[in-house]
Amino acid sequence: MADDVYKSEFYAPWPLLGRFFNTQLPEIRLDTAALAPLVRATGYDPSLESGLDGLESAAVQAWEIGEEGFPNRYRSHWNEASSLYEIQRNTGTVETPIWVTAISINSSGEVSLGATAGEANTASNLGSGEGVFAQKTLLDLEFKSLVGGLNTTVSSSSTEITIDSVDSKFYLNVKQSNDLASFGGISTLAFDTNFYITQNDPNTDEVLVNFRRDAPTKVQTWRMTIENPTATEDVSWGFTSQETTITGISAYTNSSTGDTATWTVRYATTRDAAGTEVITSGTTSGTGGGFIRTFDSAVIPALNFVWVEVTALDTAPLELNLVMEVEL
Repeated sequence: MADDVYKSEFYAPWPLLGRFFNTQLPEIRLDTAALAPLVRATGYDPSLESGLDGLESAAVQAWEIGEEGFPNRYRSHWNEASSLYEIQRNTGTVETPIWVTAISINSSGEVSLGATAGEANTASNLGSGEGVFAQKTLLDLEFKSLVGGLNTTVSSSSTEITIDSVDSKFYLNVKQSNDLASFGGISTLAFDTNFYITQNDPNTDEVLVNFRRDAPTKVQTWRMTIENPTATEDVSWGFTSQETTITGISAYTNSSTGDTATWTVRYATTRDAAGTEVITSGTTSGTGGGFIRTFDSAVIPALNFVWVEVTALDTAPLELNLVMEVEL
């Protein structure tokens, strides 16, 4: 036998100490194989020159198990170069084995799975949307990546993924339904923020273009004439069913002597409240009139009462006329 291969044979120690020999002798005669088995051990030192071929030297370093017809299907193996105890499977044949490591244990007792092994788990997608899980390859769970489409970008941080729009406008591809030369170069329609589109259900190939309801749609003019006004007038003018913005007020008196009146406009949720002044401290108007466009509180909330108060007069004008323009 080559110097790099060693072999030992010995019997288990017998008789056992502490027991009478005459009681052990009948037992050993009846069951010698169990009580004093022959122990054989074989070792191999690959650092020395060997007289064994590759298969023989590999077998000395490993304990192979299998079945009839394929006796070397699995083996436990000592990997001296990496100082690893390995459990391997044969992906080749009996005559030409290809040993692949499934599990390895290092000198610290840490267990690792081999490159061709994998844990019995997977991933899945929830809901009815487009899934991001693709497949599992051994230990690796593989997911699809996100790509920005038309007019969109995709960015990420260490904890978040952000999908954003490149342009504030929405573009819709259109097809020509006629041969008008003036529209021959149109390929897209762009909608600004005052428009929105919806699908014309159930016609999935059609959309409806709508004007946003929150855009100003109506302008109104409020008029009032107070005949023979006094310096303590308190006259209701109207009620706001929705938010109303004052854009201008004109006022003038009707008097042959140029008399003036000092007035103000107020609003509140109850008619008996002091209210909020549209123009703080009021305004004095005469026969020449005037148009006011600057206000201290021009936006009147919905569900508010609006009224006019006269606080002072220069003698006694015949009329005080007020015209107010608003946007709803």
